Amino acid sequence: MLQYTEKQELLYKEGVRLLKEHGKASCTLFQRKLAIGYGAAREIVDRMLKEGIVISGKGNTIILNTEGGKK
Repeated sequence: MLQYTEKQELLYKEGVRLLKEHGKASCTLFQRKLAIGYGAAREIVDRMLKEGIVISGKGNTIILNTEGGKK
């Protein structure tokens, strides 16, 4: 299991909050709202996909998995 830093955990939790608030998200949204670079935003998206809380959407947009994920 991967170990995440405290900062990564905080950004991820904030990303999940944004996703739930908007119902969908993108790297661009995370970059703007969390004031992070593309790499960090992509890590959040990749983790969300891995944990099953999002499904791939159109283009670079991800959509909240309403059928439940691993969490």
